[in-house]
Amino acid sequence: MSGTTGKSLETASGHAGITAYKRIRTNVTLRDVARACGLSVYPVSRALNGCSGVTAETVMQVRQVATELGYKYAQNDLARRLSLRKSGETPINHIIGLLMPNHLEKVNFFFSMFRGISEEISSAGYGLLMLPTYDPVEHRGFPVQFPPSVMRGEVDGLIVHSGISNEMLNYLRKETGFGNRPVFTITSGMESCPSVLRDERLGARLAMEHLLSLGHRRIFYISKNRHQYPENERLSGYGDACAATGQSLADCLIPLEIIHDFLLEEPLRNAIKNHPDATALLAHNDPVAIAACYLLQGMGMNIPDNLSVVGWDDSDPFPDATGKNLLTSVHYDIIDMGRQAAKNLIGLIETPGKAGTNIVLPPTLIVRGSSSSPFKKTCKTTQGR
Repeated sequence: MSGTTGKSLETASGHAGITAYKRIRTNVTLRDVARACGLSVYPVSRALNGCSGVTAETVMQVRQVATELGYKYAQNDLARRLSLRKSGETPINHIIGLLMPNHLEKVNFFFSMFRGISEEISSAGYGLLMLPTYDPVEHRGFPVQFPPSVMRGEVDGLIVHSGISNEMLNYLRKETGFGNRPVFTITSGMESCPSVLRDERLGARLAMEHLLSLGHRRIFYISKNRHQYPENERLSGYGDACAATGQSLADCLIPLEIIHDFLLEEPLRNAIKNHPDATALLAHNDPVAIAACYLLQGMGMNIPDNLSVVGWDDSDPFPDATGKNLLTSVHYDIIDMGRQAAKNLIGLIETPGKAGTNIVLPPTLIVRGSSSSPFKKTCKTTQGR
């Protein structure tokens, strides 16, 4: 900023000058702020709206003058956006669209993720437009219908957990006012979109290493589709652990594929019947691991004496009689996953042209009471004799 402009700002922001403006105008406009700053409307508008092309010093001083004059940002927001559109700029509307499953409050994983997203968005002064994609409680999906506000480009970007295809995104970009507004995905990637991902391969390696170190050599693996992400990554991690300990993945792992999480009982019963030598079970999420524990107990089996069980995400507890969580699980910071998605999307919104990058969150294995040595029961029986 030039010395003349700086001097104008310094003079205008003095107490006497501000008081005079307040006496003259009660409805302060952008032009009033520009006049008080000694600048044209264009750089003042950019400074107030976080656009590029103005120095940090100018932004700070313009916002100080606007505050002291009593400039009402919300009251002038519509005029601001229309003005920016006329000049070919993309205005920031401070609204983010979120595509996630419905009934968030009933699913710990999604609720924790939503908490991280909403806290980050709120602290940055943005609002949230929720676009549900399917119902994880009633196990039904429904097509996403983008409201006119999204089609017109009145949301600044999207956070997507599920429910939108690459074809739908391409349509949204090419055929509507949404254009090239940024899209950030969570837990699974999309074409040309940055993502927050879990390190699936390392998490799987940690889980398998744990079971192998205990002495397990025949292990059930519950999955929906072993050939798609993220389960193909997990299979690679299981293979890494087996290779490091001289074991064969094909000999250790017993696939147990299911169509839906709630259709677990029959496949699990058949697996137990057909593979009585299995001593452990790896689940693709905590709710399925917990459902398996209860089904196994219903079959007269003890956890972990008859079968060790390992979950994924560390989102849900398997409590004992005192309420203590017994479930060994691969832990990820789910709240931080949501925060990272929101924070990075806002960064892309407020810095046009910035390239988004993938963020990979590391796992830890939380060992609890649902996993133990497969020889534990044999030892107890021998000692009893």
